[in-house]
Amino acid sequence: MKMNHTYLKTAALLCTAILVTQFAVGAQKGWAGGGGDDNWSTPGNWSPSGSPAAGDDLVFTKTDAVAISGAVNNIVDAAFLETPRSLQYLNTNSLHRTSIAGSLTITGSDATPYPLFTGSGADDGATAKHYSTIEGDSLTVNNPNSSIIVRQGSATSGAHWSHVDLSGLNTFTANVQSLLIAYEDDSQNQNRRPSGRLILAKTNYITCTSPGIGYQIAEVKQQAGQPCTNLLGQVNYFNVNSMRIGGAKFGTPTVPTRFSFKPGLVSPSVTFRDATGAGRQTAWYIGDDFTTYNSSGSSVGIIDLSGGTVDALVDTIYAGRGQQYCVTYYGGGNGTLTFNAGTIDVNTLEIGYQAAAGSSKARGMVNVNGTALLSVNESLRLAHDIGMGASLLSTNSTGFLNINGGTVQVFGNVVDGGGVATVTITNNGRLDLQPSGDSTPGDISVDTLNLGAGTLANYGTLSFTTLNVLSPATEFMVLPGQGLSAAGRGTLGLSSVNGNLALTNANLLYELADPYSTSDRIDIYGSLTLTGVNIVDVSPVGAFGPGTYTLMTCNSLTGDASNLKAGGVLGDSRYTPSFDVSGASISLTIGGTPLALTWSGGNNANTWDVKNTANWNSGTEKFFQLDSVTFDDTGSVSPAVNVVGGVFPGTVTFNGAQSYTLSGAGKITGGASIVHNSSGTLTILTTNDNVGAIDINGGALQIGNGVTADGALGTGPLNLNYGGLILNSAGAQSIANALSGYGQITKRGPGVAVLSGASASYQGSIVIEAGTLQAGSGTAMGGSTGGLTNTAGGTLDIGGQSLATEPVTVSGAGIGASGAIVNTGASQPNALQEVTLAGNTTFGGTGRWDLNMDLVSGFGLHGNGFNLIKTGDNQVSLYNASVDTSYDLNLGQIEVQAGILSLQGSLALGTSASGLVVRTNAMLDLCNLTTNAITKALTLDDGAFVRSRSVNVNFTNLCVIDGPVSLGGTVTFDNLSGNNLVVNGAISGSGGLIKTISGLSSDGTGTLILNGNNVYTGDTLVNNGTLMVNGTVSQSAISVASGAAVRGTGAAGASLTVNAGGTLAPGTANALGTLSVVNTATLQGDTKIRLDRAATPMNDALSATTIGLGGTLTVNNVGPMLKSGDSFKLFSGTLSGAIALAPLPPLWTGLSWNTDNLATLGTIAVTGAEIPPQINATIAQGSFNIAGTGGMPGVTYYVLTSTNVAEPFNNWIPVSTNVFDASGNFNLSIALDPAVAQNFYRIEVW
Repeated sequence: MKMNHTYLKTAALLCTAILVTQFAVGAQKGWAGGGGDDNWSTPGNWSPSGSPAAGDDLVFTKTDAVAISGAVNNIVDAAFLETPRSLQYLNTNSLHRTSIAGSLTITGSDATPYPLFTGSGADDGATAKHYSTIEGDSLTVNNPNSSIIVRQGSATSGAHWSHVDLSGLNTFTANVQSLLIAYEDDSQNQNRRPSGRLILAKTNYITCTSPGIGYQIAEVKQQAGQPCTNLLGQVNYFNVNSMRIGGAKFGTPTVPTRFSFKPGLVSPSVTFRDATGAGRQTAWYIGDDFTTYNSSGSSVGIIDLSGGTVDALVDTIYAGRGQQYCVTYYGGGNGTLTFNAGTIDVNTLEIGYQAAAGSSKARGMVNVNGTALLSVNESLRLAHDIGMGASLLSTNSTGFLNINGGTVQVFGNVVDGGGVATVTITNNGRLDLQPSGDSTPGDISVDTLNLGAGTLANYGTLSFTTLNVLSPATEFMVLPGQGLSAAGRGTLGLSSVNGNLALTNANLLYELADPYSTSDRIDIYGSLTLTGVNIVDVSPVGAFGPGTYTLMTCNSLTGDASNLKAGGVLGDSRYTPSFDVSGASISLTIGGTPLALTWSGGNNANTWDVKNTANWNSGTEKFFQLDSVTFDDTGSVSPAVNVVGGVFPGTVTFNGAQSYTLSGAGKITGGASIVHNSSGTLTILTTNDNVGAIDINGGALQIGNGVTADGALGTGPLNLNYGGLILNSAGAQSIANALSGYGQITKRGPGVAVLSGASASYQGSIVIEAGTLQAGSGTAMGGSTGGLTNTAGGTLDIGGQSLATEPVTVSGAGIGASGAIVNTGASQPNALQEVTLAGNTTFGGTGRWDLNMDLVSGFGLHGNGFNLIKTGDNQVSLYNASVDTSYDLNLGQIEVQAGILSLQGSLALGTSASGLVVRTNAMLDLCNLTTNAITKALTLDDGAFVRSRSVNVNFTNLCVIDGPVSLGGTVTFDNLSGNNLVVNGAISGSGGLIKTISGLSSDGTGTLILNGNNVYTGDTLVNNGTLMVNGTVSQSAISVASGAAVRGTGAAGASLTVNAGGTLAPGTANALGTLSVVNTATLQGDTKIRLDRAATPMNDALSATTIGLGGTLTVNNVGPMLKSGDSFKLFSGTLSGAIALAPLPPLWTGLSWNTDNLATLGTIAVTGAEIPPQINATIAQGSFNIAGTGGMPGVTYYVLTSTNVAEPFNNWIPVSTNVFDASGNFNLSIALDPAVAQNFYRIEVW
């Protein structure tokens, strides 16, 4: 068989591309471990070779890693004295074990790279496991602008994790922005389902400077995470503002996220303070599902400090917090806090917290054991449950407080939040509701109280459903001044005591309806002992009336009727109560009948009191509690009705046409209902707390007089059937009633009125005529039918609530020009959806709020050509949620006086004839502007900010300004990483421009692109990120700082200075080009030039009148392989100075670089003659073997084949790809096919 073989050489250069948008401060050094020992100071242990210098980024990959249980493989030896910027362990399924002989300090100030990062940083599969161990004396990580990250992620679920062990380290000190274990920010798929495990050092000093959640274990946005653990050392200090243990979609009840001491330690300790090291931390979030939206994933977190001693100062602790928003899926938060010794001092404790009505439930547990002290300074709430919603954990929120030997002291009340609340006291535990220094005993309300060998001390009233007396205790005693409330106030039902009960001069609180329906009762499954005189305080409910009520049943009873006395309203009523204590029960028989009274007034200055003044039935009757009263046109209305003390009428009715005013220091209380049938106005200046319904069937109900009194409604439902509600506040009013009906609500008076009831069924209109109307709940303003109008100078305060589709018509500047719409509450991303401007309008506030528009659904901001002013320090976002669908806001002039105005999504701002002004210290934030450029003339005052960013992968990272821009002073442009802000309009004015981090973000590394003919005269400072000039900047001096870059194809400044550490990179990312400077260019940093002999132009270049050379020149070939005779002019102008050359692009054997004319003419050239590689070929045992020398080391070559040597080159078939070795040698073997008569082979280098 004849075999013909042809060997051809084709020379072309391997195409490489560079992106000059960001450059590291230091070099990156990778651990290679080939230096003959394991020392960091040994140059040969690093790639590229050389011991790391200060500011370098150190990377440990799988190279030279050892088995998971392996010995030390790298040593920070005594000769290594440098301070690297970052330390990254990126290995998987292997271990790097670092030993620190003395101390190691990692320090920097850049947001990236992270100063300490562990995990591969890539999706290495569902079972990828990372291990790193650091041991020795001392490790310090110091970068308050960046974070420590421990995580291994995967797009698919499985047993993967990043495991970091510092337990062999004596001291670990961290001063960072945050420490994040298994945190996913929803921006990179490789971080999905993260998992992390961190074992801390013997002594740890951890400071996190973030004003928010600085220390976080487990938090994801998308797929559920894997198990996470953080084990503490012997001595631990956490100076962190807030902590989250077990965030969104993390953990299960069997495999939770855990924060605890390392097992085996003897008397370890931990101290918690804020970032200053002295103050109270803001919050702990344990088992926190709050940030999840509509997810079935739950969050389970455990803080178990039972192995040591705790010293903590915290403002609020959430043990179990549910999702904020749920529609279809309900996960839930499940949090547990346990400690045995030390003190946790907290202002507010929430155990099982439902975040919003309709959202997921939560489960919380707090265990106080041993000698521990839990001190609650304000309130302790169990099982916060506000209706609707569900959970994977339970249909109700649940809260458990277990006191097993420790002490819980509460300077306030223990509150049943509406779910299932349980308190257990055993093993000499103590719950104290009036600690030393507290003037008033607190009340306790629970579903279940379990009391064994423990103490419930100094409480006022105990409200319960079940009270279990546990062995060895035999009896529950209610002492003088203490009270029992069956089933809890506001709830009729049965309570049970499983054990013996003893009452001594106690207060017994009952709510009783009619004798034939359910009322409060206590069943005692044990003995009942009565001592002294116990007061029975009855609150009548509904159709309460004469008859017999059973109050208690028991197995046996000691005492008689003399031990009981009716108190409260019964004692001041016309009823005749009597007690029957016989057998094993206590019953109350009610006789007598209240009267129906009609107000006449005229006596004692129109006083309404109890059993004293005869102002009823034409002056013949006095009022007794529980009498029903009517006010009509026959009664005196002047002076106002003076209410004295607490009056408890059966019903209150207003008929006729007269307008009445209730004033005085007294109040309407109890279960009284109010019916207003009058066509007049009822004005309430009293602070009522009645729980009955309020029906407005005519006229109006006014609360407050707008001058001296605010008044208060009771808490019952308020039905605006055919009448209106006027909120005439002078100071502060709170209306928590559930509203219904179609009557109008009018806000008058200069004060603030807060609507916070569950009022989704209210369909009336709301008008703000004066003062501030604040939302206290998402449904407080009713449904979307009636709408809200604020056009008379008042203010609508969002109050941190989502008012969703409530239509709002608004104009004016609001109270004190603070805004016609403001938010003084928490940040609210879905504050409003439908807003119409009826005139020039001001938005403001202190908390962020978003106008969340959706063109597809028809919701939005209708500007009608009016001006919009943004004031206040907060952020207001105008957000079009319809992806790539444009929405015209139709606004006139826009003025950002203070804070941030954010324009998000595809928005047109209205006519370009009116401008957009940003004042001093204010910010215009541009986010995801995908369809519409800003065409309004943009005026930027001295100290103004313009920021561009992108927060959603569905949007392109581009924001465009087409209108002219005027600089009235120095203006800051802040482009976040990966985001380009394009300014096509001409920039003019006497001001200057700073491209930098704004101070309101941590990342200003994006690109600002200037395409216009810019004639502003102030200086241009490029402090961060990249400035690209494709137009002209003809009258401004440009200075580029260390870490920043300038590039482009336009005229970059009257002068250009690139400082040390800065970068000059002419051209754009996609094209080579020349960057021009009008006068002088001074180069002191890094100059990046690309070559492409096949392109026009053939290279990037800098042109200036004079060029002062300095710094370093880096040249990269991005085109075909260079040939002899190629010449490139890099600098045009009068040159001076000298520039250091980084290694030039590799050339084929025989060629060399000529740089003799670089410093004078600005050119470099390729000289010499190419020497082709030497190739040898043999055929043996059915294989075609090719070997050769003379190739380019490290360059990839390709082997192609054809049966016809004349075949066009692009039709040849590739059969192999390989790389020339370090000496330029190569060899390969190709199996021959006997059925093929002849084959030709060629070797190509691209």
